Amino acid sequence: MTGVGRSGRSSSVGGAALLALAATFTLTSARAADPAPAAGSKGPAGQAGADQPADITLERVTLGDHASGEEITKESLADRVVLLVFWSRTCDACKAAMPMLEQLHRSMGPAGLVMVGCHTGRGSAPEVRDAAEQLGVTFPMVTRAEVAGVDTTATPLCLLFDHTGKAIARGTPAQIAAAAPAALQAAPPPVLAGRHLEKLAALEKMLRSESKYGAVLRKAEQLTESEDALTAEEAAFLVERLRAHAAELMAEAEDAKATDAMLAAGLLQRVATAYRGGDAGKEALAKQREWKRDKQFTSGLQAANFTAQLEALRSQALSMGRGQTGRRPGGSNAAGMTAASAVPPQVKGQMAQLAAMVINLSPGSPYAARAEEIALEFNLQLPPSP
Repeated sequence: MTGVGRSGRSSSVGGAALLALAATFTLTSARAADPAPAAGSKGPAGQAGADQPADITLERVTLGDHASGEEITKESLADRVVLLVFWSRTCDACKAAMPMLEQLHRSMGPAGLVMVGCHTGRGSAPEVRDAAEQLGVTFPMVTRAEVAGVDTTATPLCLLFDHTGKAIARGTPAQIAAAAPAALQAAPPPVLAGRHLEKLAALEKMLRSESKYGAVLRKAEQLTESEDALTAEEAAFLVERLRAHAAELMAEAEDAKATDAMLAAGLLQRVATAYRGGDAGKEALAKQREWKRDKQFTSGLQAANFTAQLEALRSQALSMGRGQTGRRPGGSNAAGMTAASAVPPQVKGQMAQLAAMVINLSPGSPYAARAEEIALEFNLQLPPSP
């Protein structure tokens, strides 16, 4: 997954598109089956629904424990527009809002919106992950998140923070979905680390699309010798930020290569695409060719593909097990074992074969750890290693 790590999320939605998205989500929220806040649910200033919670900042947020999706840190949220979604897997209104929130994530994530699902009810991280999977949610999920001084138990509740870390709106999912595009439009592209450009505003607009980073870098390099002092300074700032961005992506790719081949390959491709024709783009292409000759890396890519197939079968098996017993497969109790036994032997056999291939192809990787977890969950009998 492209992500909110040191390098930030890929940006590919321009200003005009954001305005169109704003209109789309305004219409969507007007039609959405978005429930009124629960009785007694009020914003920090006492108003029900959306308000301007001026005293709330990201500094007051504790993210809790990672449950699913990309791992988020407080540092990775700096200079970003952030939407926290407080929900519970036992809340029907929360589950009804998730398709719209997932659409928001898919549409505005590339433009810089960072969404985090904050589970507030009872449930372990694996249970929250399963619930998110069943709802088709791909944005990050955490458990036990808190905002100091804010009651987040009346779910669903959303808090929207601008790129300065200040909360600018609180309300229901539909209300916040309508407010998010304006916050993104007001924020500088993530690569600028919170700074707006004055002389090079046209280049700043181009940075709404990561695919144009190389073109902006070439233009900025030409302007570093401008006779206008501010133009030259902004150009030098752009050159530094864009080169650093490419270097960070390359470093992340190298770090991930041994343990997460799919992530590493995706990061290299981002550099090759964003900086096409430039030095960084050429370096990424050369690295891709080098890694294709690396047996360990190609095995990791195969393991990633097999893990994706295993996850798909797991989702089918979960549905089968619930249909038979109303309980999730796995676990050590009798009811759990009965649910696991409801999965057809042929499906379990396929899962076992896939799990074994993943473990053998990429031992010690996150893919192997996930395969082992699924094998234990379904009591799979893995074939012997070759």
